[in-house]
Amino acid sequence: MRRLALAAALLPLMTSGCLLNDWSEDALVEGALRYRIKTLRILGIRVDPPVLAPGVSVTLDALLVSPKGEAEAGTWRTCGLSSDEPAVIQSLNCFESGQDVTELGSGSLPLSYSVPQLDVEVSCGPQGGDTGISVHECAHEVPLMLSSNFADEDARAVSHVSWATEPWPSGQAMPESADSIGRSFYFTDVVKPGQEVEIQYRLRGDVRGGLFRWYVDRGTLGETGLTVAQSWTPPASAGQKGVTTTFNTWTPPDDSSGQELRIYVVWDGGAWAEASALATAPDMVWDLRTVTVQ
Repeated sequence: MRRLALAAALLPLMTSGCLLNDWSEDALVEGALRYRIKTLRILGIRVDPPVLAPGVSVTLDALLVSPKGEAEAGTWRTCGLSSDEPAVIQSLNCFESGQDVTELGSGSLPLSYSVPQLDVEVSCGPQGGDTGISVHECAHEVPLMLSSNFADEDARAVSHVSWATEPWPSGQAMPESADSIGRSFYFTDVVKPGQEVEIQYRLRGDVRGGLFRWYVDRGTLGETGLTVAQSWTPPASAGQKGVTTTFNTWTPPDDSSGQELRIYVVWDGGAWAEASALATAPDMVWDLRTVTVQ
């Protein structure tokens, strides 16, 4: 089957920087085919701006979906911030130790969070010293976990973040979240049962290295739930951005007349998996279209 071959081809693109993930061909095929929303799922995490440094106010957001509606609340936690040296946490075991777990907050999404100064002074060595680490590069690499309960179901997802131990340098520009990327979702709003329709998703800029993930309430995705960039239009002139495009096809089931069905697309600049996996970066974008079948 040609669609399954695509999932196998994605393997080299998804291994860079990943922690604790099973990126075997079988796992990729399973992910490509598990695109129907049948349970509560967390499909993406975003920190805006993508900087966790003392004194910075960030917005924590996530895409939570359920067949019973969209979940809107969760609890954010991290662990590993008590070390007096830069820590690299590559396991979720630290969440089992209550004394090393930090709760960032609970409630409706998105959630605002002001990054505090850590209680523990972290020794990174003098700037330009033998460590080769500058004071502004001194950071913990830790997991950021979101847990949610909705309609009697539980879900969690984990991303991997850099938590700076020093304030953000004065005068240095703050990086923008991927949510600032211009994007367009082309789709027919009204379709017939059993009618195959094409979907196009475009992002401004060269993001050909990322993955596009698709999720639907019902029906069949012709290119499965994983696609890559399928065309690239270079910028027309200096100062402009090109356009990266991916596409898929969707066929609603024959018995779906009168229903409104959701289609989500998620762009993932790093590697991502739900539940027990760590992603390379907490900076994803997503969009939703609701389609009427009649």
